Amino acid sequence: MRVEKVSYTSYFDEAVTGLNTGSPVSYRGVTIGNVSEINIAPDRRHVEVRYDLGVDELSRLGLAFDRGLRTKISVPRDLRVQIGSSGVTGTKYLQLDFFRDQTHPRVKLPFAVPANYIPATPSTFKSLESSVMQAADQFPLMAKQLDNILSQVSQIVTEVRSQQLPAQLVL
Repeated sequence: MRVEKVSYTSYFDEAVTGLNTGSPVSYRGVTIGNVSEINIAPDRRHVEVRYDLGVDELSRLGLAFDRGLRTKISVPRDLRVQIGSSGVTGTKYLQLDFFRDQTHPRVKLPFAVPANYIPATPSTFKSLESSVMQAADQFPLMAKQLDNILSQVSQIVTEVRSQQLPAQLVL
């Protein structure tokens, strides 16, 4: 039995280490396809990942419908793909899901995208890494502010001692 499939392409601005040809593509844990090709994108910054999705699975998601002799595929504006990781082994896969445009906007790429394009959104690991890096960037400023506060506290303690305030309170 031949399974009808449709190819899609996404571009990732992160390492795809552990993602391989044949890796699964899932929607909320349900496998709906497989990675077919991994290449460097035209801008040499992004990674191009092509994958095949089964038309039957797309129909169940409401993304495919029959138009006579041809199946019409619809990609909703809020559909995104991201790299997922399973278990301790770190085996990578692609996961499709719906994300709000406000929190996961479409990224404008510096090259033309194919017709069957699904935008990528950063993986959870990439988002965590970015958050940690932003926090680390703030450490010098926080250290300077803490140093200023400690200097002020030290000045107050010195002033309290020089005026012998504790002794005056006892009297």
